[in-house]
Amino acid sequence: MVKRALRRLAGVLAGYGSGWLTRALLRQGGRSALGAALGAAVSAVPKPAERVYTQVFSVTPPLTVYVRGERCRVTLRPAEAPRVTLEAHITHPGVEFVTEQDAAGVYIVLKRAPVIGAVARVDFTLHVPRGTHLALRLKTGEVLLAEIEGLLELSAAHVFTLSEAASANVNGQETSSTERG
Repeated sequence: MVKRALRRLAGVLAGYGSGWLTRALLRQGGRSALGAALGAAVSAVPKPAERVYTQVFSVTPPLTVYVRGERCRVTLRPAEAPRVTLEAHITHPGVEFVTEQDAAGVYIVLKRAPVIGAVARVDFTLHVPRGTHLALRLKTGEVLLAEIEGLLELSAAHVFTLSEAASANVNGQETSSTERG
């Protein structure tokens, strides 16, 4: 969208009055004046508004936090209080969180509008009490663990898809899924 606006502006500058404005800008300061004019046009294009989304759930351990999303980065941090906190900075329209809580845990789903929300990448942070069971179902997602202390157990069989696991790099050598067993 910004590139299209820049091209349109450059076309207007080049074609308006047989290029008199472009020639005048080039005479006065060369390409830097033209660049400054284009830079001013780009800065005039409105940036998407950032929404800060925060939700706090009071919980009683033991509990499970379920997260479902796509094209997102989830940062997990420990919480000292018995509560789960979801913090997100949403910079694209068409993205929202749907949340629910019951006796078993907290459920968080990242929903997207069909067209406008499909391209957005969302980063959010979850503060969870120590000892919380986490169930993350992500598609093209990342998980960052902050302030880890103690044992962390992950089963790679449940983390990677079959196509990724089949070509996984083990000890610097490519292996097939049949070689690994």
